[in-house]
Amino acid sequence: MIAAATIKDRVKPLWSPPEKVYAEEWIPNNVKTPEGSEYEGYCSYKLAPHTREVFRAFDDDNIREIYLIWATRSAKTTTMTGLMMHAAVNRPKPMAFGSCDEPSTNRTVEEMIYPMIENCAATAGLVPPEGKRPSDTIPFDRCRIRKAYGGSPGTVAGYPACYLFGNEWDKWPHRKSSGEAQPANSFKQRAKGYPYESKAIYESTPGHIETSRIWKLRNAKRTQRREYYVPCPHCLHHQTLIFEQLSWEGKGDSDADEILAAETAVYLCEDCGKPIQNEDRAEMMRAGRWVAEGQTIDRKGRIHGKPTVQSAYICFGPFSTLYSLLISGWDQIVAEWLACGDDQDKIRDFYNSTLALPWDPAPEEADPSELARILRSDLDHVGICPAWSRFITRAVDVQAKSAGFEFPWQVCAWGDGGRGATVDKGTAFGFQELGGVLNRRDYPHVDKGPNLFVPFDLIDSGDGNTTDDIYNFCRNRPFCFPLKGASTHMPKNYSLSEIDNQLRKEQSESKERRLLRGEVLLVLVNTMRSQFWLQRILDGRMNPEAINRFTIADQLADDEDFLEELLNEYPEIDYGPDGFYTKGWKRRTRNPNDQRDLIRYNWAAAQIITNNGQEWFTLPERPKSNEEVRKPRRKKKPKNSLLHGGGRQWPGRNR
Repeated sequence: MIAAATIKDRVKPLWSPPEKVYAEEWIPNNVKTPEGSEYEGYCSYKLAPHTREVFRAFDDDNIREIYLIWATRSAKTTTMTGLMMHAAVNRPKPMAFGSCDEPSTNRTVEEMIYPMIENCAATAGLVPPEGKRPSDTIPFDRCRIRKAYGGSPGTVAGYPACYLFGNEWDKWPHRKSSGEAQPANSFKQRAKGYPYESKAIYESTPGHIETSRIWKLRNAKRTQRREYYVPCPHCLHHQTLIFEQLSWEGKGDSDADEILAAETAVYLCEDCGKPIQNEDRAEMMRAGRWVAEGQTIDRKGRIHGKPTVQSAYICFGPFSTLYSLLISGWDQIVAEWLACGDDQDKIRDFYNSTLALPWDPAPEEADPSELARILRSDLDHVGICPAWSRFITRAVDVQAKSAGFEFPWQVCAWGDGGRGATVDKGTAFGFQELGGVLNRRDYPHVDKGPNLFVPFDLIDSGDGNTTDDIYNFCRNRPFCFPLKGASTHMPKNYSLSEIDNQLRKEQSESKERRLLRGEVLLVLVNTMRSQFWLQRILDGRMNPEAINRFTIADQLADDEDFLEELLNEYPEIDYGPDGFYTKGWKRRTRNPNDQRDLIRYNWAAAQIITNNGQEWFTLPERPKSNEEVRKPRRKKKPKNSLLHGGGRQWPGRNR
C-alpha cells in the first residue's frame, strides 16, 4: 500500500498541465535589448509602460489577433521579439515572422531578433551558432520560426504556424493581378490549423488612409479599439495625447525660430489648460491606462463601463511618439515638425511615423460659414444680373437616379476681367421639365436695361450611363451642347470636338463658329485648370476686391446645402518613388458636388465666349436702354466675332 501510494504521488504531477508562465512577468525579467539599441537593458515597464497590456492580451486565451498601431521609438519591434522568445521557451509551437520584403525580414532578424535571443540567458543556448543558422528559419530546440517575405509567395504559404508575427503590416505589397492571392492574406492562412490556440500580432505605422491595411483592421466592426489615456499632473484629468495640444513660442508663424520653439515646447492639458513640462512626462506615461471604446476613466484612474465591442480582436493605438519615453521630450517632436516645412513627403512621414496616423491628403474640411464669408456679396441678388455683368451662361449637370434623371442647373453672370457670380440655380426632374427650364433664356439686369440672354446651354455627358441620352437630347434642341471633362494635357481651357465619327469632316470655318451657328459639338473642359481656378477662389486666396473674383448672393450664402456641395472636393497630391507626383481631385463624401461642377462648366462657357479668356478686357459696353439695343448696327465686323455674334446682338438674342 505504501509503495502504491508513492507511485501515485510520483505519476499524478505528470497528468497535470505545466504551470502557465505569463509573458507579462517573464519578458521584463528575461528579455534584454542588444548593445547599440536606443536603450540597453531589460525590457522595463519604466521605459515602456504601455507594453504591459499587450503582454496580458497575448496571455489571454480568448484573444486571437492583436494590432499595434504604434509610432517609431515606441518599442513595437522589441515587444514583438519579446513575445516570440517567450513563446519559444514557455509555449513552443510553430511560428512565422514576416515583413514586407526579403531585405526587411533579414535585417530585422539579423540586427534585432538574433541579438536579443543571444542576449537572453533563457534563449541563448536554444539556437545554433551564427555560422550554422539556416536562411529560411530561426530554429529553437522545441520549435522554429519560419521567415516570410511579402514579395515572395513561396515564403507565405505551405506550412502551419500557431503564432504569427507580421512586421510593418502596411508596407506588405498589394498584388494587382486578380489571379494571385495577396501575400498578407496567405500569411494569415498559416494559422488555420490552430483554430483554438493561434495568436497573431500585426504591427505597423499606418500609411495612406485609403489603402492602410492596419487602419482597416482597426476600424473593422469586430475589433475592440483601445487608446492610451494619461493623467494631467495638475488636475488628474485623463486624456489621449494629440499633436494639436503641443504649444511653443511662435506656433503658427512660418518664420518661427526653430531653436526657441523647441526650447519652449509644452503640452497643454485639454481640461485645465495648464502647461505640462518635459519633467512631468515620465510619471504621466507610467500612470497611463489602455481604455477600450465605450469605457471611461476617472481622475483616480478607475475604468468604468464595458467595451462597445467584446472581441477576440484587439487594437492598441494609435500610439504616437508623444507618449514615448525613448525621446528627449516635447522639444524633439516640435523640432521634427518644423523641419518638415512645406515638404509634403516629410509631412506625410511625420503623420505616419511620429503621430501613428494614416495620411489623409484631404485638407481639414472648411467651415461653410467661412466659405459664405469669402463669397458673399451684398450687391448680388438671386435671379437678377449684377450691375457689372455683361453676359450670362448656363450649365446643367446630370444625376441618374432609380426614379429617373435629375438635372441640377446653374446660371452665372460674367463681366470685365473675368468677374463672375451665380445668378440662379435649381433642379429639373426629367427631360420634359429640363426642357421647360431651358426655354427661359433671359434674366433681368439690375440696371433695368435690356435683359441678358443665355447664348447656349452646356450639359454634362461625362457619365457613360447617360451619354447617349444627353447626345440625343442635344441633337433635338438648338444651341444645347454636351460637355465633359478632359485630361490635363489640353493646351487650352476648353476644346471642341464632333460627337460622332461620321460628322468628322473638313470645315473651312472654326468649330467655334459652327457651335455659335448651332451645330452640335462636344465641349471638352480642362478639368485641372477649371478646378484650380475655382479652388483658389474657395480657399480665399484671391483678394476680395480682385477684378476676377467670384461671388454669390446673400440667399445662396445662407444655403448650407449649396455651400457643402462647393466644399465637397479637394486636391490630392500623390508622391511617387522618383519624387514626381500627380494631382487629382477627390470627393470628401458621397454627397453631391453638382453645384461646384456647374460653376466650372459655366466658366468653360465663358471661356468660349471670350475666345479662351483672351478678351475679358474687351467686352462691349452695356447698352443703357432697350432703345439703344434696337438702333441699327454698323456693318463693320466687330473684333470679337464670337462675343458679338458676328455683328448680331448677343448670341441667342434674336432666337
